[in-house]
Amino acid sequence: MFIRLIVGALISAALVFVWGFVFWTVLPFPKQILTSLPGQETFIEEMKAAIPESGAYMIPGGMEVADDEEILRRHAEGPIATVLYHKEGAPPMDPSVFIKGFIHMFVAAFIAGIVIAASESNSFFSRLMLVFWVGVFCAVWSEVNNVVWWYFPWDYALMKMAYHVSCCLIMGLVLGAIVRPAQVPQA
Repeated sequence: MFIRLIVGALISAALVFVWGFVFWTVLPFPKQILTSLPGQETFIEEMKAAIPESGAYMIPGGMEVADDEEILRRHAEGPIATVLYHKEGAPPMDPSVFIKGFIHMFVAAFIAGIVIAASESNSFFSRLMLVFWVGVFCAVWSEVNNVVWWYFPWDYALMKMAYHVSCCLIMGLVLGAIVRPAQVPQA
């Protein structure tokens, strides 16, 4: 059982890794949704001068000033932004990012395989649907949360949900074929 789980997670991670390349670099809609910021050269220089260190920032203000009258007024007037800032930069196409990404995909597939193994899903289709619907739940929970609470745009959230759900479909296909629930002795 453990060998099937490892093999299923490795194959799933490899296929999701390839699918991630196709999704983010070949398909057109990520480029249509994640566009360049106009005047970014000036904006980048201002960010370097204004933001002291890498982190997550809210405009206007942060969680520590949620009751401040001025922040509440500025929030109502806009703009509202969430800035995820990495001041130091990073090499493009850094191999360590790809390694971390593959590990992330492997761990996610391994967990999905554990869910299958703990289930009573006796058919391939039921195992596939188990992973798929868990993926739909996780995508909706996390991405709609960002739309509701952090004002992320719907097209961005839908793009990310499509990616998450499609990855879970791939994992479900592989894991559903390889991983089986533990056999419970009949009484």
